Amino acid sequence: MEKKKRPYSMFLVKTGYDWADEMDVEGFFMLRAAEYEYLLQEIKAIEYPIDWYFGTNQYIEFENAEEILRSFDVSVLNIEQAEFVKDKFCKYGEYGDTPLGVIQGNAPEEFYKENPHPEKEPKDEILPVDTAVTHAGEIEDETRMLAEYKRRGNNK
Repeated sequence: MEKKKRPYSMFLVKTGYDWADEMDVEGFFMLRAAEYEYLLQEIKAIEYPIDWYFGTNQYIEFENAEEILRSFDVSVLNIEQAEFVKDKFCKYGEYGDTPLGVIQGNAPEEFYKENPHPEKEPKDEILPVDTAVTHAGEIEDETRMLAEYKRRGNNK
């Protein structure tokens, strides 16, 4: 008998910035819980200011971590929801314009030596109730997601 895998939670991080009152720069990306936690550490470790180029000569300068985090609108998805989003919008985990590329890999070298990146392969991980991080630190109740999962008969 094949062991049924538990679902794992994914974070859907929507970002949006206003560039020079001329256009909105928007997108989203998805990360596992461990990857999202690592990203938050990475954002805090970056030496600011940094520039995020998203066009030929358009960029946004971030003076500190708060300027990046204030645009994060974070939702928790179960694996079915995450796979739907990936299938329809972002095969590689990112869609639109996000500052993910300027964040990842831009902390000091010491940060990466002391903090290895979480494994790429998803493990059986589901966030405990009441631990979903949203809006750069607020707590969102995950009870509804878990209850719906169990209601569908996936409580093993």
